[in-house]
Amino acid sequence: MIKGIDQSPRPTGHPQSRRARATALVAATGFCAASLFGCATPAPIVLHDPVGPWQPRATPEDGSGQLMVYSATRVTTADDSEYPVHTPYTIYGADNKVLRDVNNTAGLFSQAPSTVSLPPGRYQVKALAADAGYVIVPVIIESHRTTIVDLDGTALPKRDSAQASDDAQLVRLPNGRAIGAQPE
Repeated sequence: MIKGIDQSPRPTGHPQSRRARATALVAATGFCAASLFGCATPAPIVLHDPVGPWQPRATPEDGSGQLMVYSATRVTTADDSEYPVHTPYTIYGADNKVLRDVNNTAGLFSQAPSTVSLPPGRYQVKALAADAGYVIVPVIIESHRTTIVDLDGTALPKRDSAQASDDAQLVRLPNGRAIGAQPE
């Protein structure tokens, strides 16, 4: 017997043993409920058509291209409710390994997303879309051009029915909203 510890068995009706059983039951119930309902997240939507450069823009002279992802926005504090910022996203390389996690803010007082310089090539972006949850979008970066991925509906020009012929050149989410231009 260890000195100072009472190892005598407690009767089943003892208050400490009932409390331990109740605590274990609550913990098990909570774990089961969380595993069934609360912890599951839906799989991201995976697009197959790549988004390419939208238009020429000033880019670095080193031959790289740029990427701007207009991901869904969020408010970090009640004081910032008038100035939502874009949610972070991840860039994956051709080998599907994480290349960069992007905070996606252009500065302390800017609502614009960050601009990322990348060597020309194919990448994948995993980001939060405003009306579709997480999406994985293949992107093409070209030298001296900017690729824009519009996941919040604010970056691309609004289209009307007169411009329907341009629709074939757009990459869309499953809900039909355009998110970027197909590469040329």
